[in-house]
This record gives sequence, C-alpha cells and structure tokens, in this order.
Amino acid sequence: MDYDLAIVGAGPAGLVAARTAMEAGLSHCVLEAKHRIGGRAHTEQRHFGVPVDHGCHWLEGAEVNPFRAYADAHGIAYDREQRNERLFGSGVWCPPEDAAAFSDYADRVWEAGRDAAGTGRDVALAQVAPPDPRWGGLFGAWCAALTGFEPERVSTADLARYDERWGAWPVIDGYGALIARYGAGPRVQTDCPVHRIDWTGEGVVLDTGRGSITAKCALITVSTGVLAAGRIRFQPQLPAWKQDAIAGIAMGPAGKVIVGVRAGFIDLPDSQYLRFDNGSRHTAGYQVRPYGRELVIANLAGSFAAELESQGRDAMIEFVLSQMVEMFGSDLRHAVTGVDATAWCGDPHVLGGYSIARPGYAACRPLLGEPVGGRLFFAGEAVSLRAFGSAHGAYETARDAVHAVQVWLGTGKPPA
Repeated sequence: MDYDLAIVGAGPAGLVAARTAMEAGLSHCVLEAKHRIGGRAHTEQRHFGVPVDHGCHWLEGAEVNPFRAYADAHGIAYDREQRNERLFGSGVWCPPEDAAAFSDYADRVWEAGRDAAGTGRDVALAQVAPPDPRWGGLFGAWCAALTGFEPERVSTADLARYDERWGAWPVIDGYGALIARYGAGPRVQTDCPVHRIDWTGEGVVLDTGRGSITAKCALITVSTGVLAAGRIRFQPQLPAWKQDAIAGIAMGPAGKVIVGVRAGFIDLPDSQYLRFDNGSRHTAGYQVRPYGRELVIANLAGSFAAELESQGRDAMIEFVLSQMVEMFGSDLRHAVTGVDATAWCGDPHVLGGYSIARPGYAACRPLLGEPVGGRLFFAGEAVSLRAFGSAHGAYETARDAVHAVQVWLGTGKPPA
C-alpha cells in the first residue's frame, strides 16, 4: 500500500484529519479537487483589497471552538462585540420595537421546534411554527440563512441537536484565511479530483486525475452534495443504508454578493447588520461596513438563492443592488466601487452551502459518520450532530474519524 490513510478533500475536515494523522504517525495523503485548500472556508483579498469571506465567516461555538484557540495563538483577529440588528421594511427604517418583535417571533418558532423534537417528532419546522402573517415571510428567509432551507424543508429533530451555546464571533481577518494558515503544514495534492474508490480488496484504490493511489483506508470529507451527485463512484456501491443517509442530509443553497461603496456614502456604524423585510422570502440579509471597511455583504440562502444563482451572477448582483437602492437611495448605484458574487450550488466540488436534515430524516445524520467495510471512513460538517454546518463541527468529526482509523489499523475492527 502507498499509504495508511488517503484523505479525500482538503476543506477544514480534511486538513484537520491530515494534522491528526501526522500526530498519530500515520502515512497519509490528502487529495483535493480544487486548485486551493479550504473548501467552503475561502477568504479572498484581491478584489477589494481587504479580506472577504466567500464561505464561512463566523466562529460558531466560539468559546469552545478549537479554531478560535488557533486564532488566538496566531494573532488572527475576530469580533466579540454583540450589535443590535436593524430592520428595513415598507420603504422606511423600522423602529427598534419592530426588530425586537421579529426576534421574539423567531425565538417562539425555534422553541416550538425544540418542543416537538423533545416529544420525538421529526417533522418540518413549518408544521409546528406559530402562524404570523406579519413575520412569516421574513422568518422563512432567516431560517434559510441559518439552516440552508426554509421551514418546510428543515427537520425539528435535527435542529434540536444543534448546540447554540458558546457564542458566535465573526473572523475579522477571514475564516478562510485562518483555515488556510492552519492547513499550510500538511502536504496536499491540489487539482487532484478523486473519481472512483475501489474497496473490493483488503485496502482501497483511489482513481484520481493524476493516476491511482492505494491505501489501507480512505477518509471521505467531501460534502453530501458531491456524494449524492455521484461525483465519486464507489466499487462496490455504498450499502443502501449509507446511500439513504447521504440522501437524507441535503445541502442548503447559499451565496453572497459583495458590494464596494464609496467612503462616507453609507452613514451607519461599523458592522451593522440589516434585515430587509419585504413580506416575502425573496430577500437578503446584509452586513454593512464590516469592521470599518467600505463594503456591503449580502447573504442569500434557501430556494431563492438557488433560483437567483440559476439565473446567473448578474441576476444575483442586480437583486442585491435593487434592495440597497431602496435602503440607501438611488445615488447608491453611482457610489458602487466594485461588485463580486459567490454561488456555492454551482461549484462542482461543493454543490451547496451547508447541510440540513430533511423532515423525517434526522436519524440519517448519525449514519453519515459510520464506517463502511472497515476501510471507508467519513467526516465533515454534515457528520456532526451538534455543530453541523460549521467548521468546528468538521474539526471534531475529523479528529474522531482518524482516531477510529487508528483503532481499525491496530485491531482490524472498526470501533464499537
């Protein structure tokens, strides 16, 4: 065998797995289809001259997040300040009590979902949400921003497992930059997509764009979107229970539009968060002047994000600019200094934003992390029960998976 362990994917999970394998003394390789490492953690600075996260940006579970500790050790800045959010609707800035009323309604919906899960109900969040004609549309968009999908497509039982404690802090210097620095140690073969994994024999054979690689085990860290689309073929096929688990944990759409604006045009405090309430789910959330930078970052999610993305980059940008004109006036278009957009659904190496269980399929998530045949192991944010959709969820599952590989290599049996 060429290696003890072949790691497929160099997002946060793959990079953590590589570091863990190094610590354990396992010979390993990391195979990444993209030309870069980081996966959905990607910071870009060339376009606007300042760090912009095109993927994950928040240190979820910050107080216990190992990437936060890494940021501290390496002087990577993040923002712990909690800011009030502002609400814009019906052509005017809404009073603070409106924003508070929306937050109260959202809290009631989340609580209803947790109550349903507590009684064993794995149903759509929409089934248990208290009806509210005033806030229903905006909540649908907000739910998509948090989970990837609207309430009709989100499992109450899955949501209830998520650990909301420990804070969420945005990374000023870029979460993608943090991950890239963390991943600078392990050697990664980029531009090396894995097309097929043959686990017929005692080990595994991985057919890649650069030839075949053999290993005793493989750790697959790619998204469920990639697995569900069959971008990696397995020989023999994965068992039915594993295929069902992959199908049950969907990838919610997500995208961003970044707008550069002339200095001084937007008269709002730094890092102001805005919700645009137009009574529907066809809206975006906005981060304005993040950390004093003359940018507006619009977050699109859910079915509407997928719809806009299917229409192309220009449609995404025009939608965001039209909402910004309503908020800041028609002169906004003349104040724009640059635009950029990110669409994860169309990225062939990702095929979505982040994972969420379909209603009735919460039991699939634990199965995602189960080894197959003692030679195929799985990790990534979708595998995490309490921190799915986050880089630190990917971290924890990758560490656990490599430890399971160690057990297998030492005993010939997967862990109980």
